[in-house]
Amino acid sequence: RRTPPEPVFARQNEPVMPTLALLRVEPEVVETLRVAEAALAEGRRLEQEKLRSPAEGLRLQKGLLENIRQLEAIRQDMQAARIELAHLLSAPAEAQVVVREPTFTLPPGMIDVPAADLETAALAHNPDVAVALYDARIAQLDARKAILKLFPSVTFDYELHHDTDNYMINNSWNTASARISFDLFRFATLGRDLESIELTEQLAQRKQMAVLMAVVAQVHLARLEYQTAVHAYGRADDMAQVDGRLRDIA
Repeated sequence: RRTPPEPVFARQNEPVMPTLALLRVEPEVVETLRVAEAALAEGRRLEQEKLRSPAEGLRLQKGLLENIRQLEAIRQDMQAARIELAHLLSAPAEAQVVVREPTFTLPPGMIDVPAADLETAALAHNPDVAVALYDARIAQLDARKAILKLFPSVTFDYELHHDTDNYMINNSWNTASARISFDLFRFATLGRDLESIELTEQLAQRKQMAVLMAVVAQVHLARLEYQTAVHAYGRADDMAQVDGRLRDIA
């Protein structure tokens, strides 16, 4: 029950942030594209009228075209994310999905959480670990069943009889029997069955160990990615503030 929803939640969260970014910056992107297109047209006019050196005019047009191409690519990716989000919400593709910006922020102290605590939490809540644990228990139960099949089967019978024949001395009597059976062919393969049981248990244990190691590795990779993302976000925020001050000065 826990494993299937996780990929669905991850897939639903992927287009949310691009859609939110599109709602926030789309007016500025549209205005910037309009200004860039006007500047490009002006640069081409100056080139045709030879009011500026050809090399300088071409360099200006190349820079404007690069900026326009990047802005159009960003806008296209954001629009594709909004369409994908509408599809996940079973809404029409042209629906204007509104995403509310989250108000919470992750505490900066999460980076300082000891890795051992993160490993413990991951091993306790990861569904793959639970699946591996159940597989190991199932292998143990199957091994016990296989061992029990090696023992001989014992059957007890007890029956009550009655007959109304007048010539019989006793009209009622009881019978009891016990039977013991053993499969000789299974006894011939006893060594191979025990070896198979042992290999099955070892395979389940090694599989469980591999899952535990994979979860621990995922924890450390996620921790590293989170630290890198926080650092990159800080750099991007500093650059955005500098760009904003430059825009205000201009």
